[in-house]
Amino acid sequence: MGEPDEVSEWLSAARADLQVADLLLEHEHYAQAAFHAHQAAEKALKAIQIKTTGKFDRVHDITFLCRSVKVPANLARRAGVLSAFYTGGRYPGAGALVSAQDAQGAVVTAGEVVSWATRS
Repeated sequence: MGEPDEVSEWLSAARADLQVADLLLEHEHYAQAAFHAHQAAEKALKAIQIKTTGKFDRVHDITFLCRSVKVPANLARRAGVLSAFYTGGRYPGAGALVSAQDAQGAVVTAGEVVSWATRS
């Protein structure tokens, strides 16, 4: 089992990434907003891994992480699309162009993941 302070740190970092994603979205930096949405979800899911096992998997695949902590199927399905934004937001030209709608959806979904993790 992970220490409550460590879990809290990870959840705090997830919330911070979500705030950054919101700001980037507001300024029309869609790929970067989607990337930070991915980071928020990843950190929230890893917080639950730490809480339940005392460690976290060093992967960036949101679908894998959702399965590992038993995220409800409906949310896990929606969250799985966040993995596509991991590379695209980091490296210019590495992914498809991220639309405003894609970025908005990513931020909303990441917020749902962070909320779920906070309640878990």
